[in-house]
Amino acid sequence: MTEGKKKIKLLFLWLTITLVLFVIPTTTYASVILEYVDALQAYNGASFYNKTVAQLIYEESNQHNINPRLILIMLQRESSAITQSTPSSITRQAWPLFYYYDERMAACLNGDEAYCSDISWPHGTGSATYRQRAYDFGGVGQQIAYATAQLRNLHDNASYCGGSLSVSVDGVTINADNAATCALYKYTPHATSYNTDSAFYTNWQSWWGSTPNGGAYSPTNTISDTNFNYVAMSESDINSFLAGKGSWLANHTIAQYISTPYPVIYSPPAATPTRKTGDINGDNNIDLLDLSILAAWWGTNNGEVDFNHDGIVDLLDLSALASAWGT
Repeated sequence: MTEGKKKIKLLFLWLTITLVLFVIPTTTYASVILEYVDALQAYNGASFYNKTVAQLIYEESNQHNINPRLILIMLQRESSAITQSTPSSITRQAWPLFYYYDERMAACLNGDEAYCSDISWPHGTGSATYRQRAYDFGGVGQQIAYATAQLRNLHDNASYCGGSLSVSVDGVTINADNAATCALYKYTPHATSYNTDSAFYTNWQSWWGSTPNGGAYSPTNTISDTNFNYVAMSESDINSFLAGKGSWLANHTIAQYISTPYPVIYSPPAATPTRKTGDINGDNNIDLLDLSILAAWWGTNNGEVDFNHDGIVDLLDLSALASAWGT
């Protein structure tokens, strides 16, 4: 570029920056550091907010044709949430139905960085790493909504119990008597579930004066389809039941964020790619957007705009931007 052309370009940019400074309203840009501590409610999360646990169980049970008693008994089976007045751990308060639960995810939740390995956190693309699972599935409201929908899906879907009643539980094949029992094993496919379903049976009988499967206990017939499907139970009935058991879930209102804050887990900032001089907004182009930002910081001390690092944004910085204009 000849010296004459450079002077003409600099004059043009000077006139432009004068226009930006004194005619066009400017916006001050500032760096914002975000620290993701809470797990957001996902998808139609607004439907969870400001509802009680009893209200959400009532609504989700109706929507998915699931017996609310089944959700209550599973809250007990998975985390003893029905008989605890205070959650025994952060993990149990965040995952009372253990939907998509994994011990490694609990380790991440409790601050072990070795198990928080999702590089795309917090906006992952469906990866199965544990910090992303915490983000996607944590929280009392989500647990109830997701788990209720998933139980119906496991029961009906041809890829699951709607197609075969054979279930692999920690390497052992169980041939369930019905799709309802199959769905419970698909939900928790571990030997601990198989071995403790007698407690599922005993609690159901104790709490509601009947058996979940309509007969004697059987590990291959834990619950009948009749008791799996929706049985009328009002919102007040559900909350009265929770209150009667002393559960921390009684009258528990689901907030916008997870009901208990996660411990702060440090997330190192992503490496900032090297920018060419003049590219203030980082879009790899040097144009009016960069000039507008320079104008907003004119006469101040801003490290990102002070290209020559002399402590002030002035004509020298404008000249540097002009030299790189359009590249």
